[in-house]
Amino acid sequence: MDCRCRKSLPYFVGIFLIFLSISLLAACNNEKSASSDKAKKSARRETTYTKASIQAPLQIAEGEFSKVVGWLNDETIVYITNTNQNSNVYTYHLLSGKQEKIFESKLPIISAFISPARDKILLHASSGLTEGSITVIDQTGTKLVEKSITSTELNFVWNPYDENLLLVTAFNEQWEYNVSLLNIETKKLTEMKFINQPFVNWNAKNEVIYLNWDLNNPSFFAPLVKQKINGAKEETLDLENVFQIYAYRNCLLTIEVDEKTPDQSVYTFLSEDSKPIASFSIPHLTRFSDWLVPEHTFNQARNEFYTLRPKSSGAADTYREGFQLVRYQLDRNNGEELLLDGLENKPISVSPAGEFCLYGHQLENIIILDTKELVSLVVDK
Repeated sequence: MDCRCRKSLPYFVGIFLIFLSISLLAACNNEKSASSDKAKKSARRETTYTKASIQAPLQIAEGEFSKVVGWLNDETIVYITNTNQNSNVYTYHLLSGKQEKIFESKLPIISAFISPARDKILLHASSGLTEGSITVIDQTGTKLVEKSITSTELNFVWNPYDENLLLVTAFNEQWEYNVSLLNIETKKLTEMKFINQPFVNWNAKNEVIYLNWDLNNPSFFAPLVKQKINGAKEETLDLENVFQIYAYRNCLLTIEVDEKTPDQSVYTFLSEDSKPIASFSIPHLTRFSDWLVPEHTFNQARNEFYTLRPKSSGAADTYREGFQLVRYQLDRNNGEELLLDGLENKPISVSPAGEFCLYGHQLENIIILDTKELVSLVVDK
């Protein structure tokens, strides 16, 4: 064998190993890049929070606690206090205990809602029995728009496709109503006279969807209708036995009664083209003229639906068995997970990362979902 060939063999082997290492490194980097989003989504599993992680109870600096509004981000909530006839809006970081007053209302705040993207907060205040005030602020408390509406009750629906738009339903003392469109950017409030139902959802940027109840002839079910906000003709969807709907960005939740299992409510998530994404059933509780829809919350970013599920069917006013907090993973073959048992049917709101769940009539408690611990944010007096 040629001596020069033998001497050069290690050289070529070295070159080959270098190229192999570079290729493997590039492949590894590509794999890391491709999986970075998945890593971020599962990051909450890397840290296990416990009761000791939460800085509680709230240290109320001014006034009395009124309610928690919801989540501003994964670890920050918004809450409201009342002082005489005024209300204050605070942000509170659960892990550090840092809080900041971002807005002061000269009127008592009745309710508040955080936009789907969590960058705006709507405040509903009252200046009298027949006058309501709407104020929209950003995360820092900067006022974006303010309107007064003659009303005894107001209902609001954010547009998840364009959060500068809000549907506002105003009721008077006789429960007569009108629906208006609030444009935050232009600061205009426009009555939508063609909408003949008080409770309407957004189905697209310029389209609404609602159950078209016959207000003169009460019934258990109603046709599902969608309509453009320019007043175009209604379009009825081919769905039966629906008694409640909830609309989210690019999907719709319908709740119906299956004729084959009348003691169950069927929850179905539909895509934009009305095709089923996921479906499951839970026992339902009857009321005088309809069925109780237990409290629930949808973490759309994680495709996780949470609800308080009754253990059995029956009459709502005599039911005493408690509720189970259940998580349904919509993109994992309808994976179902029992998180907590023995709860009451009270409002819930899950954090964006899915680590915590606000719970209570004022959302005054936090459930740590990994450890199943419940932490009270407010000290009972």
